[in-house]
Amino acid sequence: MQITIDLPDEVQITESDLRTELAVTLFQQERITLGTASQIAGLHETKFQPSVNPTE
Repeated sequence: MQITIDLPDEVQITESDLRTELAVTLFQQERITLGTASQIAGLHETKFQPSVNPTE
């Protein structure tokens, strides 16, 4: 699936950060697995996991 989003210029977020935010949110809502979330974020699972468990 491909989605195009037009954001106002004042929104200061990179595509990478937006992908990570989306992945974390969907994972926390239990809508996707950790593996799928890491793919959306474009990170290996071991690099992505601290995003969803920042205290571990």
